[in-house]
Amino acid sequence: MGQSSMKVLHYGSRGADTGAIDRISEGMGLEFERVGEPLGMANAGAARGCRAVWLSTSSAVGEGVARALAGAGVKYIVSNAAGYDHLDVGAIRASGLKASNVPAYSPNAISEYTILLALSLLRKLKPTLRRVAGNDFTLAGLRGREICSMTAGVVGTGRIGSETARTLAAFGGRVVAHDARENPKLAGAAEYMPLDALFGECGIIMFHCPLTEETRHIVDARAISLMRDGVCLVNTARGGLFDFEAVRGALDSGKVGALAFDVYENEHELLRNGEPGVAPPDPLFCDLAGRDNVIYSPHASFFTDRSVDAMMRTSIENLREYLTTGACRYELT
Repeated sequence: MGQSSMKVLHYGSRGADTGAIDRISEGMGLEFERVGEPLGMANAGAARGCRAVWLSTSSAVGEGVARALAGAGVKYIVSNAAGYDHLDVGAIRASGLKASNVPAYSPNAISEYTILLALSLLRKLKPTLRRVAGNDFTLAGLRGREICSMTAGVVGTGRIGSETARTLAAFGGRVVAHDARENPKLAGAAEYMPLDALFGECGIIMFHCPLTEETRHIVDARAISLMRDGVCLVNTARGGLFDFEAVRGALDSGKVGALAFDVYENEHELLRNGEPGVAPPDPLFCDLAGRDNVIYSPHASFFTDRSVDAMMRTSIENLREYLTTGACRYELT
């Protein structure tokens, strides 16, 4: 390989980090062009003349987009996220493309945010702030719960989930966990158990597992029926883990007492878009997000100075490796 330069089209570039990307990549032979919208069939042709594209989870690459990129001469796809369910790896491979991700940037960022959401649910922060904004300073209906008096569950105990479990243990409550592999770092901090048993034990459950065919809709009507009445659910992993219709029904009945979600199954239609005062065209999402016992944030749990810098640096290093060797250590294909 060893080519001296490579043109890269950055999809979903909003300008906030362009200066940092240019500064970090200076002298590496990477020439960036930018498109403000996420990648899709409508703008895949914009990559013509570029050997690589840079994208985030707001851009989905399925069979059609993969073929279109290959037809435009693209060779490499670099995603700046850890999760890659927005990439159809099989279709990318079949189109003769290579793709990479950023497997780790700042586990603390997502873990801390998960704890923030959990505490915000338990202390009813959303209705409290809404009431204060209307100059209502009463306390009726705002009594919360303390996490130290609860059994908290963590589903998925990799880099991020293990941080969450350790933090929960520091609050003094009981922590239970589920994963296909037990993390030895959690010895003494969390008790592992089967998933169905965890569902029945916990007052609050946090999800950090990847989205696979086995975990898709891991929270459905059956799973919810196993849970304690009034359980709180926090999802900062992937939207597809939840059957949101089932969750809405459980919120209506009170079986689920509160929900916080930083990810949504159809979020590609929502993320990094929107107009103030204009509701998105998704009645289910709007119903959920408008409730006092539901908190939504737009896939923001990762968004700290430390994690964004790490994502940019690893993505740039992936591009540099593709340029110089034609391969990448974080390759998915």
